[in-house]
Amino acid sequence: MSWFPPDFADVVTPGHQSPALTSHNPWLWAYNSDVHPDGCPVDNMWALTEPEWAGKVAFPDPQLRNETMFWFNQMETNSDEQMAQAHEAYFGAPLETEEASATAEWVKRFAGNNPTIARGDSDVVPIVGASTEEDSRIGFLSTAIFPHAERDGYNMAVCDGMQPFVGQLAPRVAVIAAGTQHRSFGKMR
Repeated sequence: MSWFPPDFADVVTPGHQSPALTSHNPWLWAYNSDVHPDGCPVDNMWALTEPEWAGKVAFPDPQLRNETMFWFNQMETNSDEQMAQAHEAYFGAPLETEEASATAEWVKRFAGNNPTIARGDSDVVPIVGASTEEDSRIGFLSTAIFPHAERDGYNMAVCDGMQPFVGQLAPRVAVIAAGTQHRSFGKMR
């Protein structure tokens, strides 16, 4: 169950009250802004499936970060047409695929393009942050990691305008278990 402080009810959007949303936790495509001072070298997620980006995209391990799998599912369920449109915008032709969706085709191509799979976004930062003009890299990471990147001397920036998505929101909520036994309080409601 979730509890929300009533004295904040008039200043917090009702949709963020039950359950109580503590943060949006955005995960975004990012690049080294020292290497690319004019902006992100990629403006479409389909570019990340091309040979020039093979092995040059750092990505947290989807098997360790379930939000990534949720993101793939949500793209397919709610935004697959946008993935198909982004394909056509990038390649100049409609997508032809034997996969069930444009998203499934993107995931297949992306995975087949040898992304650098990192344990977490803190491991993505040095990969992207230490990239050079000769070995440019981009990565997928939480905006919460940006202060750590800066502290470590890496200048990172968000790939603003990336089509069809700059990233994802992975909202975090505050909840407590209901109906459990506690030695001091008995059954909680």
